[in-house]
Amino acid sequence: MNQSWIKPYLGGYLISKSTTSNKLRQVQPGTLHVGVDLALEKNMVVVIDEKAERLDHFSFPQDRGDYDYFLRREEGVHQKRQA
Repeated sequence: MNQSWIKPYLGGYLISKSTTSNKLRQVQPGTLHVGVDLALEKNMVVVIDEKAERLDHFSFPQDRGDYDYFLRREEGVHQKRQA
């Protein structure tokens, strides 16, 4: 039996035993993907849509206030997409 394994992963799903094209078909229109490269001093962020078009990219230092900045910036990207 060929069955994909679906596992909860940070509010989304990690799908294994599936081809790339099957995974791409499962992405819903309007989905935003946020990639964060965590580092000791400065974190890098990129936001893409379901078509892999880059919507935003920025960096922020490693402290509490800047994580709040990260959340506000991502909320701004989300609100722009809904407008």
